[in-house]
Amino acid sequence: MKRSTSRTHILAAAASLVGALLLNPSTAQGATSASFQISPPTSNYAGDPGTVSKGTMKVTNLTDTSLTLNITKQNFVAKGEEGEIELVDNANPLYSLAPWFNIPAGSIEVGPRATKEVTYNISVPANAEPGGRYGSIVFSTIPPKLPSGQSGATVQQNLAGVIFQRINGDAKEELKLESFAPEKNFYETGPVKLYTRVSNQGNVHEKPTGTITIKNFLGFKVAEIPSTSTSLFQLPPGV
Repeated sequence: MKRSTSRTHILAAAASLVGALLLNPSTAQGATSASFQISPPTSNYAGDPGTVSKGTMKVTNLTDTSLTLNITKQNFVAKGEEGEIELVDNANPLYSLAPWFNIPAGSIEVGPRATKEVTYNISVPANAEPGGRYGSIVFSTIPPKLPSGQSGATVQQNLAGVIFQRINGDAKEELKLESFAPEKNFYETGPVKLYTRVSNQGNVHEKPTGTITIKNFLGFKVAEIPSTSTSLFQLPPGV
């Protein structure tokens, strides 16, 4: 389910412009981390069963030294109502995309201030059911090894490119308006904050859009507000 205000969120809000960032420090002393970015942070594909979707991600090294990155694949699921995602290994098989990824390289070397492209294929099985599948390609730094006998901390940086794949066919598309209400019951002055909560009852991701019409107590329309924030949402099934 999704709640929207004047703020705008994307499903991969944690990704912003550089992908979903996860830091995994070991101990809490003198941690250091590499710095890189990926683009695009989200990708959308659609295809028939038995076809192949081809994609590319760009990896940019923001440091002055070469960077070695491991490349893995994972599924993701929606988490909460604020546009967050969670990378998982045990996603519902009905929505799992990671097994369909073909990534030629298991790791890449990116030079200082350089950019490299990583290509990948998504092979949709001929017997795939219509609907949506969700996965991510994760780029991870390799934490440096500490000298023998020394203690400290290293940080592994992970950036995940989020991928939506729609399988064409007779998919179930159904959105439900769970609630629509102001933030509080009484306002002396504006602005008035309105909250909508929408759940996806289907089996494919959706981008809900709409218009909010406001009328006075006599029933006359006094305002019409396009719900532009919700047009950015992508709601996976069950959200």
